[in-house]
Amino acid sequence: GNQIVQYIQDRVDIQWAFTEGAIRGGDVSVAGVYWSSCMLEMVRRPPLATTVFINAKEYKEGEDVEARVGERLQVRLSVQNCLLEPVEDCRLLVKLDQESSGVSSVGYTGSPGLFIPGNLGAGSQVDHLHTFLPLSPGQYSILVSISLRFRCKIYSWRLPNLNLDILL
Repeated sequence: GNQIVQYIQDRVDIQWAFTEGAIRGGDVSVAGVYWSSCMLEMVRRPPLATTVFINAKEYKEGEDVEARVGERLQVRLSVQNCLLEPVEDCRLLVKLDQESSGVSSVGYTGSPGLFIPGNLGAGSQVDHLHTFLPLSPGQYSILVSISLRFRCKIYSWRLPNLNLDILL
């Protein structure tokens, strides 16, 4: 187990860039390792794979979501550790933000954040549920921030904004 991890660590350099735009990317360089297409797909995944569900429907990046004033929006984040090692001190923060158009009002239940003490093991998954109740019409964004500690370094990034149109 550890010998394989060390072997790969000595030969693989992965650099991820998370931006606020619609494009996320990364660079991978590999020396002296033969990869199958299946193995390469594993290398291309981000450290934590995040799936977002709005009212139990999986959200696809760039998709616009409509809801009504007073309609409950349940946001569930499913986060999986895609690394071969555990990560520590994972934190998620979910926030609903309305575009500046005067007075806004949003009710919510549950904690806007999730802290996972200790380790999130390789391949492990956690879910976080947050409920919003928009009380005024307008355009909203759901902002999701993630941070973790891996090999004594802290990494943090934001998911692309999830856009919501709240109608009367």
